[in-house]
Amino acid sequence: MYAGNAWWPLGLILLVSACAGTPGPKGYLEPADVAQREAFGAWIGVRFVSTEMGGELIAVHSDTMFVLNDSVGLEAVPLTSITYARLGWYNAQWGGLAAWTLLGSLSTISHGVGLLVSFPVWVIGGSLATSSVSRGPIVVVRQGDAEGWTLIARYARFPQGMPADLDRTVLRPKPLRP
Repeated sequence: MYAGNAWWPLGLILLVSACAGTPGPKGYLEPADVAQREAFGAWIGVRFVSTEMGGELIAVHSDTMFVLNDSVGLEAVPLTSITYARLGWYNAQWGGLAAWTLLGSLSTISHGVGLLVSFPVWVIGGSLATSSVSRGPIVVVRQGDAEGWTLIARYARFPQGMPADLDRTVLRPKPLRP
């Protein structure tokens, strides 16, 4: 066995820990090419001082955010009450890149002493690439970040704000795909 084999567990831990979890329930977020053609808003998870909520982002106004979920329906949330929000607007599908990183790392067994260089290159490069791809569809806003709310509004069902003549009782959440 090669001395470089002691790095394998560390490499696998780096690979797995580098990836961001996708916000929202399973089946909500679509791949990027589908998400940009959908009429639904992105999924947003919101944290308050003592509680949390999540749902489809419907609209963002200067002082209020509208979130639609199955349990409560449409809810108006004052932006000043939010301590942290995390939005996911598409499924990054980073699993394929992680698999290639793992296979590339495993292939370094055949490199002999070169494994001491090639294995860390595969692990570090692949982990950085996978991490970057997994975080691509995620936008985070913290309390007091007015520019962040302007950015997040782009991913709402109604990016320009809630239409004045909209019957809010007819809004339905996006059906989850299996």
